[in-house]
Amino acid sequence: MPKIKKYETKIPAFYRRSALDLMLFTHVTVLCERYNMNLDDAILDFFDLYGISDNDFPIESALTTYNRVRNNFIWVQIQK
Repeated sequence: MPKIKKYETKIPAFYRRSALDLMLFTHVTVLCERYNMNLDDAILDFFDLYGISDNDFPIESALTTYNRVRNNFIWVQIQK
């Protein structure tokens, strides 16, 4: 991960995430919350929808990314 510039530290981590990370988080959250899908199946659905293979983005990495973005999002919500 690139070094965060001093002025970027004022922006919550959630907003500094890549577009792919935010798309994954949103897609998986909707499927889990709205349709009661389990986390692994929701991630696999995301992969299927966007043509991403497990070789390109291992599911373990996707789970880690999802959890990190989720924690960043919860932190932003707490700060409001």
